[in-house]
Amino acid sequence: MSGHVIRRLFSSGAFFVLAAACLALTGCSGQATVHGTVAYAGEPLKGGYVTFVPEATGPTYTTSINPDGTYSVANVKTGKYKVCVDTEGLKGGEITPTTGYTGSSKGGKGPAAAPGSKGPTGGADLQKLAESGKLKNAPPPGAQVPEGYKDGFATQKENASKYVAIPLKYAKPESTELTVEVKAGEQEHNITLQK
Repeated sequence: MSGHVIRRLFSSGAFFVLAAACLALTGCSGQATVHGTVAYAGEPLKGGYVTFVPEATGPTYTTSINPDGTYSVANVKTGKYKVCVDTEGLKGGEITPTTGYTGSSKGGKGPAAAPGSKGPTGGADLQKLAESGKLKNAPPPGAQVPEGYKDGFATQKENASKYVAIPLKYAKPESTELTVEVKAGEQEHNITLQK
């Protein structure tokens, strides 16, 4: 563009309209950071997940609940959302000799072993073996590990200690009654779950 055309755009105000349209198209003007605390029965949850599911179309946003009950999720598009809270993933699953892995959801079973076999774990409860020190989930001796590394069994045990059973209706968008309207900028939204 020549300098003459640019001066005409500035003087007519068209430049500002064009700039606003570019911001709207890129979504810069319609995003937010939402943060707050999640509580159940008057106590902050120590873990789990918060998910914002759009009432119309668009992306879903999920974040973890911190040990103090707080959460924060950035770059959420403005609009109306259903709010889901899930703690079931914290309680883990158990290994059984005949059915293999049983997940945390009701009736959710992993691959079944053949009748009469000891199953994929040799009939052993892996968590108990890990606690006894007979089974380790760790890098080889001398390997470089990141600061704060925990083996999978320690993480599973730590997560299980944070588990609080909440009504399952909060975990699904079709049954939760929690909603929020996200507006541009920073926004606090505390989530209170009822029994």
